[in-house]
Amino acid sequence: MTRAAILPLVALVAAGLALGGCASPAPPAAGVTQGAVLTFATFARILDDTKGIAEGLNVDGRIHPMGDTLSCGMRDYTSPEGVPGIDNQFGGLLPVIEAQVGTENLGQLLATAIADGQLLILLAIDDVTDVQNDPAVSVRLAAGLGAPLLDAQGNFIPYQTFGIDHSTAPVSTLPAHISGGVLELGPGDAVLPVQVLDAKFNLALHGMKGQVLLAPDAAGGGVYMGGTLGGGVATADFQGIVQSLNIKAAAINAATTLVALVADLAQDPTDGRCTQVSAGLKFQATPAFIAGD
Repeated sequence: MTRAAILPLVALVAAGLALGGCASPAPPAAGVTQGAVLTFATFARILDDTKGIAEGLNVDGRIHPMGDTLSCGMRDYTSPEGVPGIDNQFGGLLPVIEAQVGTENLGQLLATAIADGQLLILLAIDDVTDVQNDPAVSVRLAAGLGAPLLDAQGNFIPYQTFGIDHSTAPVSTLPAHISGGVLELGPGDAVLPVQVLDAKFNLALHGMKGQVLLAPDAAGGGVYMGGTLGGGVATADFQGIVQSLNIKAAAINAATTLVALVADLAQDPTDGRCTQVSAGLKFQATPAFIAGD
């Protein structure tokens, strides 16, 4: 075969290899885990009951400013940013509970417990390929093990390592996605370990959703987080929670009766009563490593 005949053949083979390379997609990037530890948490509150302004999330996915049958007549609220449909009936109970336990802010008690290392809640976003936009990740919430280190200002030092305390609470896993740097998680059921004063209890949130702003740390490679979780607390669980606060029996009975009256989620089709009360938790978290990941 002459040189003139070989050259076109070589060119044809090279072109075929190039096309074959284009037709074979690159392997997907391996997802990583972005771990964090909660450094601040407080219950979402009613900011202006007269105007219907409250912190929290739209847990039931509906808008009913005047209340409706499915919400057992309980209205929803509008967020401070003007978002309608906020479900947070538990926020209206906070002043009543705080009056009984002798404090004006349960959130401050939570913050103190976190800083003291008595309350450690870990959050992990798994299978992350892009912290700005990722259509499918999962989120784990767990009780933590370890003693946090604080800086001179009393803030958590980032990138500490904590273990998972399986004996305190089960690990909760929820579906999620990231859009525009905001993590949208749920709905799903989750258990949050809570400590207030001398009381320790697991707060089960049903149908939990979350909106979490992600702030990547270019220097350390982790992600700072801040946002809101919202869900339903079963009225059947509420009495046990209130009893753990070590308040008078009369106050326990009053609080239990009140929560049944303001329940607004999970209507029982047999008797029309709502079996859950909506609640919200605001939090901030700093990057951390989770042992075993």
